[in-house]
Amino acid sequence: MHSCILHRDNLKEKWLSSYRLMLPKRRSRRPIYEGNWINLNVDEVELPSGVIFEEYHQLEYPIESIVILLLDRTGKICFIKSRRYSIQKILLELPAGRIEKDEDACTAGNRELEEETGLTSDDLELVFFLLSMSWYVGSEGLSPVWALY
Repeated sequence: MHSCILHRDNLKEKWLSSYRLMLPKRRSRRPIYEGNWINLNVDEVELPSGVIFEEYHQLEYPIESIVILLLDRTGKICFIKSRRYSIQKILLELPAGRIEKDEDACTAGNRELEEETGLTSDDLELVFFLLSMSWYVGSEGLSPVWALY
């Protein structure tokens, strides 16, 4: 994997513009499964090179979700133990969950934080948006990540 640092704004914008032109395009979509929290689609996708994938399987998470990065006064990160049925393991994870339909992200963040840690905060700050599994999740899978300070 190679990386390139661009020092001039015009070079950076030129690179970003050409990169946007190189994205694969969806030619068609066939829904396989639609559920309350996950959808499975089979897309026909054309790469910039002209190569066509007739069956590109794509998972979509249609519900917005949040992840809370909780820091203590010394800067240590709070993790929770989560029992994951699909892999039969207990994992360390950041507190996280879905944003309900009529709920704003701050309210959801506090609700999830209290459910999973017993804590609440009036000081939530949006840190960034992330795509947790970009290789197969659609743009609907963007999750705002909230930090507590």
